[in-house]
Amino acid sequence: MTPKSQQRPGWKANYEKPLLNVHFTPLAVTSDTGLVVFAMEGGKLCPTAATIDSKYDGAITRAIARSRFTGKVGQTTHLVLSAGGVPERITVAGIGKPEVFDSLAAKNVGAAIVSELQNSGLQSISVAADLIPNCSMTVKDIACSVAYGARLRSYRFDAYRTTQKDDEKPSLTSLVVMSSNAEAIADAKHEFAAMCLPVAESVELARDLVSEPSNELNPIGVHDFTV
Repeated sequence: MTPKSQQRPGWKANYEKPLLNVHFTPLAVTSDTGLVVFAMEGGKLCPTAATIDSKYDGAITRAIARSRFTGKVGQTTHLVLSAGGVPERITVAGIGKPEVFDSLAAKNVGAAIVSELQNSGLQSISVAADLIPNCSMTVKDIACSVAYGARLRSYRFDAYRTTQKDDEKPSLTSLVVMSSNAEAIADAKHEFAAMCLPVAESVELARDLVSEPSNELNPIGVHDFTV
């Protein structure tokens, strides 16, 4: 006989739902995903953003000048390049002052990116993890921390939201962290899989368990999950 906890869209189905998939690759800008680049407080662009800005005649600089974006941690601004631009959609994320940019700030940046873009209609976004001048963090550490913060922020408890329309559901399912430093991004991929992802999955499980109503997650339900 099928246990009650598996007979309806409940906590176990929610835990097994696909969350934000995180990937790490060498830098390769394409037109089929949105691209996130970084800017420091004061609007100074990080290397990837500066390269794209130069290629498209200051498009990022102009977008920043027309907005309230100052580069503080958690701030974002957006622009769409003209026809034929690669990438077509760019999000600039603030990292604050590079001298004090640390792992917690990088996690907050990752969380801000997902918060801003998870309902944007984009299914995949790429984040350019640069070596930041005057910053003590390595490319590997930045990539891991941004990805970890993004994964934690992507969590939603939607098991019982049965009336949501498609345009109300998150569209974002994939985050690709990229860097021109291929060795650093390979190290980041290994560290994320070995250390960050298991913790994130444990946090998501804990959130599922505390969010479930007691009539669903009763002692029998807990047993069903553990076996």
